[in-house]
Amino acid sequence: MPEKNIQLADRFADDYDSQVTKNNWTGPEVLFNLCKEYIQPGQALLDLGIGTGASAFPFKNAGIKITGVDASLEMIRVCRLKKITENLCQINIETMELPFEKQSFDMVISNALFHLVHPIDLLFIKISEILKPSGIYAFTYESAKDLSGYKETEPGIWQMITETGVTTFKHKKEYISNLLKENNFRKLKEKTFLAYYNKELDKEFYFSAVLAEKKN
Repeated sequence: MPEKNIQLADRFADDYDSQVTKNNWTGPEVLFNLCKEYIQPGQALLDLGIGTGASAFPFKNAGIKITGVDASLEMIRVCRLKKITENLCQINIETMELPFEKQSFDMVISNALFHLVHPIDLLFIKISEILKPSGIYAFTYESAKDLSGYKETEPGIWQMITETGVTTFKHKKEYISNLLKENNFRKLKEKTFLAYYNKELDKEFYFSAVLAEKKN
């Protein structure tokens, strides 16, 4: 994650939960509902970009053992206060390896992460390695239907630097589908949804949620 993005996350950590509530951020609910039928108590789950724990919380309540990583120390601090898990560590997944053994997780989730990280192709390789056979990877990414203000930097990848200096990315659906195929995943479900409405900008933001299974 670019350093400017991490700095913003640190500043935003204490106010994050109230802001996502105000903007009706639906990502955690959509992601959990996508995974619900595949959940079994006692499974091990890795949340990449756990933030304050909003996405991990329903999985914890379902009896899942959570491990979380995030680039922001302040986000991790807030998450730790919620007692979702003690297995939390700071990792910038753009520049650092994931320190987990092969086939050590039943499920991996990453919610609202890809639009802040580049590149993501190496991440898919690592996720495939740390998932058990038939393991589940569930994630969201920002829809690329509206690309106004964005510039294509690579085939299927679009980038914009916001007024606050944050670098954001959008990925074409075909780009994501190819990453899944190249890394031994079978797509099981996909859903595009209204993720949140920003009242200040008077703008709707749409994301896609994907659930994929690692092939045996």
